[in-house]
Amino acid sequence: MHQTPRVFISYSHDSDEHREWVARLSERLRSDGIATNLDAYVNGTPAEGWPRWMLDQLDEADRVLLICTETYYRRFRGHEAPGRGRGVDWEGAVISQEIYDARSKTTRFIPVLRTLEDERYIPEPVRGQSRYCLTDEQPYQDLYKALLGRAGYEPGPVGEPKPQKRPRVKPLTFGSAYGKDQGEDRSESLSSGRSKPDAPLDQTRTSADQSPVADSQAFAGDRNPKQGPPEGSGSSGGLSFLRWVMAPATTLVIAALVIAALVVLWMHFTGAPSVAFPEMVTIPASSFRMGCLTRGFCQRDDRPNHRVTFAKPFAIGKYEVTFAEYDRFAEATGVNKPNDEGWGRGSRPVINVSWEDARKYASWLSGETGKSYRLPTEAEWEYATRAGTETPWSFGDKASDLGKYAWYTDNSNRQTQPVGQKLSNPYGLHDLHGNASEWTGDC
Repeated sequence: MHQTPRVFISYSHDSDEHREWVARLSERLRSDGIATNLDAYVNGTPAEGWPRWMLDQLDEADRVLLICTETYYRRFRGHEAPGRGRGVDWEGAVISQEIYDARSKTTRFIPVLRTLEDERYIPEPVRGQSRYCLTDEQPYQDLYKALLGRAGYEPGPVGEPKPQKRPRVKPLTFGSAYGKDQGEDRSESLSSGRSKPDAPLDQTRTSADQSPVADSQAFAGDRNPKQGPPEGSGSSGGLSFLRWVMAPATTLVIAALVIAALVVLWMHFTGAPSVAFPEMVTIPASSFRMGCLTRGFCQRDDRPNHRVTFAKPFAIGKYEVTFAEYDRFAEATGVNKPNDEGWGRGSRPVINVSWEDARKYASWLSGETGKSYRLPTEAEWEYATRAGTETPWSFGDKASDLGKYAWYTDNSNRQTQPVGQKLSNPYGLHDLHGNASEWTGDC
């Protein structure tokens, strides 16, 4: 990139107010050392004509800002009424072709939003790029650093790797003694702090009518990207284990750093947990449509939506696992407590927890309670989050209501907040659309 980046601004002429806002953004960037250009700077008509002028601007720019609005999206996709919005229609075709030719391996095109509601109008070819919602000074500074190639942190030197022993497991055996051997393995796992092994084979398989059933392969979504394919298993006691895997945060999760939190789930929940353990909420058996249900919010892998059925109810954590809950495990097992980034511990969601840390926590929790805790599948997570709704968020489709239900960049001081302070979804679950990212069991 050049020392002074050249930036072209692609936008639609929604209104006089919108055109002025774009021009003022351009002037702010120019005053900060970014060489921006847009059609409003042309006096009359360019000598080469508008189509070639736009081609030249797109070719010469180091970065292209796409000011995403409903009108821009409609024209970018070629869905505008005949004779209107031909400029954005042409730019959309050229941009889409370049991304296609680059096999999507380009970062030249940056979505810019004026409001959170405009997120649904980001054109599909650039939805994988970082977007900047310019509602205040901080996101503008983030955009400015990105244009200068100075975003993020400068990495420090790489130290010497520390030797690590690889764990061993006992050979698989069959017969009457197998259950006893497995029990011994579980005790060793808990005392050493390693992850608990899966239950015996004859206890983890159930009949098909006991497991969630998907009509087709599941996928990660945009608004609820903790979704995933359903996976069923059970044990002789009506409890089950599942593998753990990470799913990304919701689009509006705090962006200060990558946050890993937990949601613990166990089947057929009965009885009230003690204060030291996660509070659970029973989710009724039913079915739902999984995937993208609202045009404008879809990522490519959201489609097609498909029906997933749960034959039996299950229980899921009412809140994200907190530092208080996780620290109790750390103190009991001698593992290091995760860094809270200086934001506080207690009732804030635990962060900086790895996949392996999560496995050890669930193993310990199961041993302490006598019940089998695990992560929800992505299908279970989305089903519990939607709570019978089919809107972009569990509370509806108005981004203006988001602050009532979620902590995110604009209202969180760019850090996590204590769990349960925002309104719950219809099932009584909190912090589903923000605060910290969460783990799911299959991805």
